[in-house]
Amino acid sequence: MPNPVTATAGSGVVSYPASTVVPANGCSISVSVVSGVLGPKFNTIPAGALVTAQGSNAVPATATLTVVAVAAPSLSKAFSPVVMAPGATSTLQIRLNNPNTIATSLSATLTDTLPAGMTVAAQWYVTYPAQG
Repeated sequence: MPNPVTATAGSGVVSYPASTVVPANGCSISVSVVSGVLGPKFNTIPAGALVTAQGSNAVPATATLTVVAVAAPSLSKAFSPVVMAPGATSTLQIRLNNPNTIATSLSATLTDTLPAGMTVAAQWYVTYPAQG
């Protein structure tokens, strides 16, 4: 059976057409949505909107989505140890901080240029992903 749901990208409407069967035990319609406006969004289908031969929905169906500001990521870095003899090895840790509950992708390469006289050691390692 082809999908009868209509949800056009960029529009604000999701529809399930008349004459479409609601199966025994019901069904779910799932649609991905986006919003760039901060704050709570209340989405309501009013009472009486679901019209069938057996009657209509007696109460409205409401869902709330809250859109919050996304905080900018930040960086921190540290050496361990912070004091060493010439030719010894210290570990540089670069921490990428993301205070948000969603992952983010770099839009440009992150580059750390070491100061003059400092180079990457012959034996080096990377810890990835950048976690805790």
